[in-house]
Amino acid sequence: MFNREVVQIVEIDNNKVKIRFPKKSMCSHCRLNFLCSYRESTLTLPRTDNLSLRVGDKVEVGVEEEKFLFTSLVLFFLPTLIFIFSLMILSYQHAVISFLGSLFFLGLYYIGLKLVLKKLKLNPSVKILRKL
Repeated sequence: MFNREVVQIVEIDNNKVKIRFPKKSMCSHCRLNFLCSYRESTLTLPRTDNLSLRVGDKVEVGVEEEKFLFTSLVLFFLPTLIFIFSLMILSYQHAVISFLGSLFFLGLYYIGLKLVLKKLKLNPSVKILRKL
């Protein structure tokens, strides 16, 4: 099962396709969409050979639901656990110090996550499903 979105192709390279999608429509089903800015965004994907694509074409892209859920877990649930756990560990300190310490550990988590993703060169698992 895929989460699907209709996007427009803005650039085609030899083996890459750059797509543009309105973030507002992409995130309209998400309950946390108020956290995101409502601007258009672009994404570069590997080109699929079985579709004849041109600049300006509209295509349907999708993200596998399992990977979408895993990403949500890594970006939202795990940091919440880290924050609460660090608050519990630092509970013997003054309230302000324990809160700031928890924010520090949360910042370390996101910096570590960014470094790991950069080192592993993980790309989003968005796939072009079909040409419209």
